Amino acid sequence: MTREFIPYKESLILKGLGFNEPCFGFYNNAIADVYIKQDFNDELREIYKGDFEAPLYQQAFRWFREKCELHSYIERLISGAFIYKIDWFEEDRHNKIVWECKSYSFEESELECLKKLIEIAQKSENNK
Repeated sequence: MTREFIPYKESLILKGLGFNEPCFGFYNNAIADVYIKQDFNDELREIYKGDFEAPLYQQAFRWFREKCELHSYIERLISGAFIYKIDWFEEDRHNKIVWECKSYSFEESELECLKKLIEIAQKSENNK
């Protein structure tokens, strides 16, 4: 189940970008492990309250669509490789990125797409 959550580093960056949605899991800040909230009682949650939310991939992609207007999707090519596409508007101009992943894994493509979304959102934040 833990592979459904975005990695620790990307979760931390997303938090810095303003992601503050309720999640099923959280990261322990001291050891960077993800925990499922249902496994913890109120006493344990109090101990780990300095930690932060661990979004699922689908939550992160939805957040980028809704908050940053960054729309992305992943396709599989006939060759078996994957590509991701990201669309967004910026200063009355349409932007689009099409990137072909070097691997044949959907999960690797998903992570690379997430990293590119973070990079675009960070650049947008810096330009404000």
